[in-house]
Amino acid sequence: MNSRHTNFLTIRDNILKQREFSIVNNAFKSAHIPMAPIKGMALLYELPEYAQTRPMCDIDILIKKEDLNKAKDILLNLNYAFQDKHYSEDYYLYDYHHLPFYGKNMVELHWYLAPPRPNNIALPELWERTRDINSCFVGTEHCSVPTKITLLSPENTIFSLALHLRRFNDPFSLKYIKDICEIIKKHDQVLDWGYISKYSRLNRLNSLLYYALISVKINMGYPTQNKTLNMFYPGVLRASLLKFFINITAPSS
Repeated sequence: MNSRHTNFLTIRDNILKQREFSIVNNAFKSAHIPMAPIKGMALLYELPEYAQTRPMCDIDILIKKEDLNKAKDILLNLNYAFQDKHYSEDYYLYDYHHLPFYGKNMVELHWYLAPPRPNNIALPELWERTRDINSCFVGTEHCSVPTKITLLSPENTIFSLALHLRRFNDPFSLKYIKDICEIIKKHDQVLDWGYISKYSRLNRLNSLLYYALISVKINMGYPTQNKTLNMFYPGVLRASLLKFFINITAPSS
């Protein structure tokens, strides 16, 4: 299968997932429950030209923990079923950070950006910093009725993607590094690095953010400024090990 055909299939799959998300999004808005797409689905709205050929496995949405029961009812009323194939609902509720539901596609209902291990990630300003956009489907040239979508701030989008790196720590998979790079490219002139640094320190994520940003610089060739990198500097030993690790696993040119 050539790359052109693969891209076509990915675009088609993303359009179908986006249409399914739109139904879910409208249902949540009708119920006045705050909700935002995260990861791949968010990038379809944030970076449509980039993300239309980016594969995604499922539809990830973020809600407030206090709205969980209402959100579950909405998905059940839309004919989604809780997916308990691997773990019980109690496990997801008390030891994890999302509930998986299955319809045409898997929809993961998140209330945190990462599992609570060792602690919950504290981002108390997350919902205050969301923004609403009007957007159309991927691949749509003309759009008479755009969809209103709530997105995380670029800073919290970076946290979301970086935390996924922590969960799937595969040095040969650069998808989330590329995602972070594209977010930085789009918003670099207005990114609030002070906010990212503040909550990186609070949540003890400096090594993770440093790894992500150094990877963006080394693997993606984006000129991340040293003053930005130094905001997340994890110390001489860790920084040296991270740079060594990234360099030996970087794709050859």
